[in-house]
Amino acid sequence: MMNEILWSTQTGYPPLILLQLLPLIAAALIIALRKTTLVFPLAIVAALAEILIAIFMYQHYDTSNSALQFAERLDWLGWHNAVDGVSIFIYTAQCRHQSDGDSLWQGATAGATVQLSGGGVCG
Repeated sequence: MMNEILWSTQTGYPPLILLQLLPLIAAALIIALRKTTLVFPLAIVAALAEILIAIFMYQHYDTSNSALQFAERLDWLGWHNAVDGVSIFIYTAQCRHQSDGDSLWQGATAGATVQLSGGGVCG
C-alpha cells in the first residue's frame, strides 16, 4: 500500500466523493426540474460548489508531503480514491471550467479526459 493521508485528517468531509457525486446529483435534479425556472440557478449553484470544494482542496493540499492525500477507501467495495500533486491541479482546472455553467455534465474525475467548454481537452 502506498503512503496516504486520509481525508479525515485534512478536512471534516470527504471532498473527492463530493466532487464526483455533486455533478450526478445536480444532473438528476436538473432532469427532474427541467420544465421549471430553477434549472439555471441550480446549475450555477452546483458549479460554484464544485469550484469551491476544488479550491478548498487545493489550499489544504500539503505540498511538502509526497503521500497520496484526501484518501477515501471502502475496502468492502474495492474502492479507493486519493489525489497526488498532479491530480489536485487537474481537479481544480476541471472545476474551474465547470463554472461556465454549460459544463455541468463533465464530472471532475482526475485522470479522465474531459472535453472542456472552451473546446480544449484536459486530463
